[in-house]
Amino acid sequence: EAGKEYSMLHAGYYTLRQLRIEKFYVYWGQDINATVTPMECGRAFRVDFKHSVGGEASLCDFVK
Repeated sequence: EAGKEYSMLHAGYYTLRQLRIEKFYVYWGQDINATVTPMECGRAFRVDFKHSVGGEASLCDFVK
């Protein structure tokens, strides 16, 4: 009954997993881990290179 007024259906785990893959939402531990850089997984746009948190030099070298 919940969501019926919005034509919502129970989709299930595998459907939600496929949708997250299509939207390029990554899971920590499954798709990425501590050894994957933002550049390797296509997430460089999420990195603020102007904000110093450590490791920026390594990431900048990786981009070059």
